[in-house]
Amino acid sequence: MSPQDTADTQTFVNIVSSPTLPSEAAFGLAWSPMDKLKVLADAQWTEWSTFDKAEFEPKDPDNDDIHTIEFNWKDT
Repeated sequence: MSPQDTADTQTFVNIVSSPTLPSEAAFGLAWSPMDKLKVLADAQWTEWSTFDKAEFEPKDPDNDDIHTIEFNWKDT
């Protein structure tokens, strides 16, 4: 592959989607029952299911195909 081929590959598509970024919630607790002991706990939730797809279109003006990558992400 020549450097020219690599450059063409890197500029093949435009991103046309406006993804919705996931919501997040996090909290943490710390408790120190004595001088040399500290108990920590935390939890985080991310709504990955809102980030459902990415769409790309070729830069070629004669080609109006839109390529879609579907994500099947679960909230964690």
